[in-house]
Amino acid sequence: MTAEIDIIEPQEKEMDEEKPSLALVNVARKVYAYFANIWEALYTLAVGLSVTVPTFFKKPYTVLYPEVDLLKPWDENNPEPLSHQVSERYRGFLFNQIEQCTSCGSCRTICPVDAIEVEGQKYPEVKGLVLKHFTIDYALCIYCGLCVETCPAGCLTFQRAFENPVDDLAKLYRVFVTEEDHKALLEKAPRKAAKPEPPASDKKEEKETETTKGTGAAKKADKPASTTKPEKTAANSLKELEKLMKTETKKGDGPQSGPEKTEKPQSEEQS
Repeated sequence: MTAEIDIIEPQEKEMDEEKPSLALVNVARKVYAYFANIWEALYTLAVGLSVTVPTFFKKPYTVLYPEVDLLKPWDENNPEPLSHQVSERYRGFLFNQIEQCTSCGSCRTICPVDAIEVEGQKYPEVKGLVLKHFTIDYALCIYCGLCVETCPAGCLTFQRAFENPVDDLAKLYRVFVTEEDHKALLEKAPRKAAKPEPPASDKKEEKETETTKGTGAAKKADKPASTTKPEKTAANSLKELEKLMKTETKKGDGPQSGPEKTEKPQSEEQS
């Protein structure tokens, strides 16, 4: 037992010596983390102030709306900053120039919420379709801009206007084409090109051909109707066979052609 006690005692002494060194390391790590956090906070604060502090020395960007006209077009010589005005690419309310619309219906098909309705009417004397019905429900519109991008005529655009306060959603349903507008569009619509009249010489030739055709038809009408041949029946075929037989018998009864052969007497043959 004494030997074992002598072996254990030096191990315990070594562990007691290592404990203070580990405690110092942990304290040093905590102190480093504390000051590192302070430095990070000061650095981020300085970065933020570098952006915000210069604004104290600039003019304020506050706009006294609605006294200030936000829809004034942008001018390079205008001393007012750009933020006081609405951008030209602002997606306001949709507007359709009905004079340019071709009633193709591409905006209606691509609209994800079915906010657009289009209808065109076809006339025989007019090229293409005439716009008859076009409506936009602003209460459904999500202002995605797909209809504006796909419009082949470029008549559907975004306005910069954004003011449209209403007390009823039905007032956000806008009709662009009325009956009077439809009539006006029909009058302005391009007409189909009329077929060119043939020259006088061609007209004479056409008249001559018509007269010749008329005389030919009249002659055909004057001719008697062609008699149809009677169909062959069994009785007709038998009669034809009898006629052939009679003709053959008559030929057999007639004189024989060629030199006649005479029989010699027997006495001469024996001699």
